[in-house]
Amino acid sequence: LLHRGLYRLCMRSALPYLEKYFYITSDCRRFSEKNYGVPASIMEFYPLGGVMPDDEAYRMWHMKRRAELCMEDNELLFVHSGKLDAEKRTEELLKAFAAVPGLKARLVVIGSMTDDMKSVLLPLMAADSRVEYMGWRNAEELKEYLCAADMYLQPGSESSTMQNAVCASCPVMLYPHRSYMEDYDYGNIVWTKTAGDMEDCFRKIAVGELRLDVLAEKSRLCALELLDYRRLAARLYR
Repeated sequence: LLHRGLYRLCMRSALPYLEKYFYITSDCRRFSEKNYGVPASIMEFYPLGGVMPDDEAYRMWHMKRRAELCMEDNELLFVHSGKLDAEKRTEELLKAFAAVPGLKARLVVIGSMTDDMKSVLLPLMAADSRVEYMGWRNAEELKEYLCAADMYLQPGSESSTMQNAVCASCPVMLYPHRSYMEDYDYGNIVWTKTAGDMEDCFRKIAVGELRLDVLAEKSRLCALELLDYRRLAARLYR
């Protein structure tokens, strides 16, 4: 009633005065067309973006956080974050990581846990010495860990941290949500629908079949062309 009634009426009244109608995902575009009747001719993709750190800040944060974790030069760093409920699929991710013990890597988990998940996740983390649970960290701290990371892992629900990770030149592991597949794929994403897919990703990294440095360059290109807030802002005042 709200969307196809009141909100549609408000939108139809505003349409004659609009030059552009920005949508943040392809799902939002389809929703706006179907429920509000927004014409495709004025619609334009304007994604949630991020701030790309300059080279000096990136190097400083990269070295700072890896030194904090006492990491060796040839160790990889994976980061997983968010509200660690069932939709984040943290349990499956931890089990998939544990199934590849030969992978020389660290997995940093950042975020808060729901009470029902603590009894599930904490034992899994404690069982693997490569896993470090950092608890909740603020946005600035999370950005620093993303700059230190070799890959950001988000195999469950959608989150704007994905865009921030790409802006830090991180390859990303994602669940194949339709909007992600349509809007953000620059060849920098490993799609993982099942726990087996996650494990397969880790195995390919372990044997060198999947080159994260190559994917990182593609993430940087995605950020430069699509997500950099400086470029997004320029579209509004050009």
